Amino acid sequence: MKVRAACTLLSLLVLSCGTLATEAGDTRAERPNALAGPFRLLTKDEIGVPGAPYVLDQQFWRFRQPTVLVDEPGVVLGSTSLYAVATDTGVSGLYRFVAPDGRTFSEKPAPSAPVIAVADADAPEVVRVGDEIWLFFSAPAGIFLARSSDGVSFTVESAPVLGPGGAAWEAGKPPRAPAHVQVAPDDHRLVYEVNGRIGEARSSDGQTWDRVGGGPLLEPGDAVDGEPAFDGLEVGDPDVIRARSPEGRTVTRVYYTGRAADGSTGIGLAARFGDEGPLERATAPAFAGPRGPRAPAVVPQGSFTLLFIEQQAGTKEDWPAIAAGIAPATRRIPVD
Repeated sequence: MKVRAACTLLSLLVLSCGTLATEAGDTRAERPNALAGPFRLLTKDEIGVPGAPYVLDQQFWRFRQPTVLVDEPGVVLGSTSLYAVATDTGVSGLYRFVAPDGRTFSEKPAPSAPVIAVADADAPEVVRVGDEIWLFFSAPAGIFLARSSDGVSFTVESAPVLGPGGAAWEAGKPPRAPAHVQVAPDDHRLVYEVNGRIGEARSSDGQTWDRVGGGPLLEPGDAVDGEPAFDGLEVGDPDVIRARSPEGRTVTRVYYTGRAADGSTGIGLAARFGDEGPLERATAPAFAGPRGPRAPAVVPQGSFTLLFIEQQAGTKEDWPAIAAGIAPATRRIPVD
């Protein structure tokens, strides 16, 4: 993205005050959209446990790559399931953790065994589709799909639903880190990471996928006014949601991990109006911090938005843990 194009993104992110504003270059918008970010981390008073902002943090479990499913759609801070990669007695799998209030998760998985025990499975994405719960995940061969009626017992498809291939920019590498959004009954989208970039695929049934476009949906960012981009080396780990702008327009938001040339990471945001076409990228992260934030999972909660991320557990602790944040940054929970 050239500097001139980046400057048009002032309507996506107002950098001088750190407040997320209108999205995707909407010159007609009048009000900031603080629901989209930036985020701040939750405090112990908001989580109810002393380890805040961490909702899952045990050294030997090594919690990472969260994805979140609201068990009671439409209920703010209701029963919630969080699926994550975790390691028990040296063996990794995809585990489910539950919270009665949207953020106070038990560190004992439910069930105790992994819901997906496929070797090298990572980067899960859980969504509700009709009466089923779909769980996409990455493995060395590509992106797989598992289906469930209860979110506990899953049936895994025998072959990846999206494997290596596509245009030359993917370099023949297997896609990973799927993010799903359903835009119509017969129109499913997967946003995925491959070769340090983010691509998009489309399906009518969730089983057979076709890549969209001849190039990436999102590439690493260019420097702006001589300043290196926070995501200038690579972009990945996408999470996608559909929302409404303050003016009532449908907007697709893609949150992602951006990695800079110096190895630091931040949570980026790119957006578009509707369900087609390129994304407008914010030039500053929606969340940044010194502990390597990555793998965002974004959960709209009505008048605020929760963000779950993987990051280092502390300045000296080198194991991964899962932390939570909120936007607008001025909002506090529990909600009065």
